[in-house]
Amino acid sequence: MFSFVNFFLGLGLLIIVVVILVRNILIGIKGTDNGVVNLVLAALVLVGIFCSFAILLRLVNINSLEVRLNSEKALSMEQIALIKNDIAQAKTNNIICILVGYCSLIFDFIIFKIIEKKKTVALAKGKKRWDWNKVK
Repeated sequence: MFSFVNFFLGLGLLIIVVVILVRNILIGIKGTDNGVVNLVLAALVLVGIFCSFAILLRLVNINSLEVRLNSEKALSMEQIALIKNDIAQAKTNNIICILVGYCSLIFDFIIFKIIEKKKTVALAKGKKRWDWNKVK
């Protein structure tokens, strides 16, 4: 069950982050004039991609360790304990990667909303500049 949920969470994160990358950054170019904000936005997207790949690769590692644990009968108690410890540590690291990846996704959405709000405020200020009643 852990592998199934992890797979879909990792794959979902990868798909969402790639869609954000393509739709908002490469095609839509929803950036600002401030280079720091653009850098943070790009870093958060890269963190999301890295975390999703880490989730999927660690999941393969967990599955291979579980197969090794279940298939080999000639394992000593030390080896079994080490494999179980590795599996538990990989699951913990996978949960941390899921949290970090989805937090970066949330911060991406927050930054995009802030950028959109600033652009609408800037456009509204531009419209108030002219008074067409005084023009003849």
